[in-house]
Amino acid sequence: MKRFNFYFPLIFLIFICGCYTLRKKFIRKKKTEKEIPVYVDFKEYVKEPSKEVYVEYYLFVRGWLDEIIEELKEGGNFKRVRKSFEE
Repeated sequence: MKRFNFYFPLIFLIFICGCYTLRKKFIRKKKTEKEIPVYVDFKEYVKEPSKEVYVEYYLFVRGWLDEIIEELKEGGNFKRVRKSFEE
């Protein structure tokens, strides 16, 4: 009778509570994809006057065209001429 008074409430509590928490403990959780953190670096860029940019670009293009013209006149290295055209 003493055993009955001890085991019956214990078994009764187990049946009432169920095994949900025990099952939850041992079942693997689904893997969630981690979001990639986005890093935004705000900078204030110095805006050059358009005339300076134009002159700089013009000098660059003029030098590039002069290189190509000289290479074509000399009949020099074919790979160098092709690379100049690709640039």
